[in-house]
Amino acid sequence: MKITDFNKGKYIADLPCGNQCYQTCYAEVSYTDAREFITTSSKNGYTLTDDLIANGSFFATLYKSNELLHISYTNYDRILRILRDPLIETDRKRKDSEYKRITDSSLAVIPLDYSHREITDGNGMCYIVTLADGRFIIFDGGYGCYSSEDEEKESADADNIYAFLKENDKLKGEKLKIAAWIFTHPHADHFGAFLKFNKLYKNDAEIEYFIFNDGDPSTYSEEYQPNDFLRYRLPKIIKEDYAGSKIIKPHVGQALEFCDVRLTPLFTQELCAPSIKPSPNDASLVLLLEANGTKILFTADADTVISDALVSIYGDRLKSDMMQVNHHGYSGATVGLYDAVAPSYTLWTTSQNAFDKRVTGEKYEFIGNAIRSNEYIFKKLGRKGCIIADGEIKRIIFKEDGYIIK
Repeated sequence: MKITDFNKGKYIADLPCGNQCYQTCYAEVSYTDAREFITTSSKNGYTLTDDLIANGSFFATLYKSNELLHISYTNYDRILRILRDPLIETDRKRKDSEYKRITDSSLAVIPLDYSHREITDGNGMCYIVTLADGRFIIFDGGYGCYSSEDEEKESADADNIYAFLKENDKLKGEKLKIAAWIFTHPHADHFGAFLKFNKLYKNDAEIEYFIFNDGDPSTYSEEYQPNDFLRYRLPKIIKEDYAGSKIIKPHVGQALEFCDVRLTPLFTQELCAPSIKPSPNDASLVLLLEANGTKILFTADADTVISDALVSIYGDRLKSDMMQVNHHGYSGATVGLYDAVAPSYTLWTTSQNAFDKRVTGEKYEFIGNAIRSNEYIFKKLGRKGCIIADGEIKRIIFKEDGYIIK
């Protein structure tokens, strides 16, 4: 059963996208016919709110009553994807009302606890944005515990997050004000710290939005099924512990604005359709952060398939001041992606020991397909151009005339 009345190109299939969303895919569609569907949708009562156009591809978001319509067209494969979200489990992001500026917005690179595995296998990811009005945005978080068999062997990542928030809380209210907690994909080294944070500190924090885009299990390979954190556990926690919080399921091209910080999804799991996703890494949420003219590309654990797609879709429009290196420098990034982004700095979500191994081009147990690309970007930027999530907290402060790294 098709969920749209689009009648051009070649109908492929309807696919579930999670959160009661469905997406229809069409092949062999022209750019003109794809754009015309926006006009048709507008005549049918939808209002266009976001429209990202890049190199013959586009991503448009429209709303009607309590329904979201997302239209994406990728020029390199001529596939049109039309998604409907009934906004039953999710909500739309409203623009922040006027806010009181009390500080410069900034990004903190949070060092993680890497003591759980072999010393050169550093995983985990956590970044914290301090907004101009004093609220926070958290990216992932790191580990909660190191093994499901040993729940007592806990990581310090959640404690480090809480300590940073308390130390840098400029609002000094009864509770910490977290504007959004973002989860890029369902792997424990990215969401585990939240589970521990919730266990210990849920009464000390208010979280306005939870931002994630989880897919349906049927769209993943049988070998690498995603766990149930984003699909079941997190929504249950939100309902029980964060009454009033809203879930945003981000789609490519939407502008998620918080004070003077804008987050734009450039890739979500829906763009993998109609192909089966090999693993949750291949469904990583890729975000572009913009603040006062500074751009930082976050790739999470995106693998080479996503890297190639990003270059094909956006080309040199990916140009950013900084880039978070894919998958902790283990795998995923390509030379082509680095050339398109052309960053002045790279952000490494890994330990110093793992970094030292991964940039040498040396093959060892904990290195995947990033040997060549790591060596390439390291030779290009040097050690000073690499900001590693180990040791002291590093801060990137967004000024009107550029950024400062402390």
